[in-house]
Amino acid sequence: MRRSIVLAIASLAILAAPAETASAASADEAMAWLAGRWTNKGDCGIGSVQFQRSGAGWSYREARLNGGTTYPATASADASGVVTVRIPSQDYEYVNTFRGKDTFDAVEGFTAGPMNGRRLSKTYSRCK
Repeated sequence: MRRSIVLAIASLAILAAPAETASAASADEAMAWLAGRWTNKGDCGIGSVQFQRSGAGWSYREARLNGGTTYPATASADASGVVTVRIPSQDYEYVNTFRGKDTFDAVEGFTAGPMNGRRLSKTYSRCK
């Protein structure tokens, strides 16, 4: 009897797990979620970054980088919904794994120059 109770409780715990921890269902969904302003500091002003559609491509803006200058970017998603954003003029990239439409985990870093290979892991949330 105790084993049945333990299994029942474990089953309920799995059902109660937040859906927010799942990654994007598709590459298209992840790309749609990318657009917007994000923060990893809880500051949607000077501490924010923005990914935005720009014609057939994307643009990137970081509020504190060069006075908020917007840079051309490329973005692509794989079948599991992991989105890679590259900002060639800044030798920088983000590899984003979405938890849901309002949160993603990023491994970001430089792709060239003296900081090449340096990677940081951060969690971003959508600015409202």
